[in-house]
Amino acid sequence: LLSLNIEASTNVVPEWAKQVLGLLSVETKKVDWWIGHDIITGDIALACAKECPGSKAAIIMNMSYDDYAYVKHHTREGPSIAEKVSRQQNLLRQAAIAYGVGPLLFERLQEIRTQNPNPNDAMIIPGLLDKLDSSQSTNRIQAITFGRFEPSEALLKQAPLAVTAFARAVNSGVESRIKSLEDAQLCVIGAPSETSEQFRTSAQKEAGRVINIKALDFLERSQLKNMIQGSNLCM
Repeated sequence: LLSLNIEASTNVVPEWAKQVLGLLSVETKKVDWWIGHDIITGDIALACAKECPGSKAAIIMNMSYDDYAYVKHHTREGPSIAEKVSRQQNLLRQAAIAYGVGPLLFERLQEIRTQNPNPNDAMIIPGLLDKLDSSQSTNRIQAITFGRFEPSEALLKQAPLAVTAFARAVNSGVESRIKSLEDAQLCVIGAPSETSEQFRTSAQKEAGRVINIKALDFLERSQLKNMIQGSNLCM
């Protein structure tokens, strides 16, 4: 890893391309591909490719601002969102190859690159590299859901919906005498501590009884792997 010795809070700008290339030794100055992360580092990836003869830029689309930003942010931020949408589309159209994270983003990527499609454009499927062998019993539902579940992300990530749906399923299961739902539990990964009580309260209200809801912040990889292996339902 090469450090630019710049504060992490500083926005990445294409003008840093010469500085990046200056850090590369003569032996390593031959770069085939520069990888940009959406509008975060897409500009500098394209700039580095332009400054470095023989290299190309690939950009990963990690969010559809045209789909999500208008839902997440206040209407007064409309002009700023429109600028991000335009910037993202321009970056993706200039990339030699582009990738979409998941099916929705890959579909949007193909729409954006209609005029200059590349058969090598592809979808990145998020997941865990390690093989997960689960022998967990299905006698009792042990569900798990995970994401960025801060209150500001509620409309997009839908953690409250997952909790409410689980509580309703438990309520229906108990009424129907479905044994696997009688002592069911849901583990919510990626939930800040301040949301835990909110999830428990809404689940209890929906189910009409106390529900086993475990709300946890993000975990280390090994911990998350163990949690997944101990679950038999993913929401």
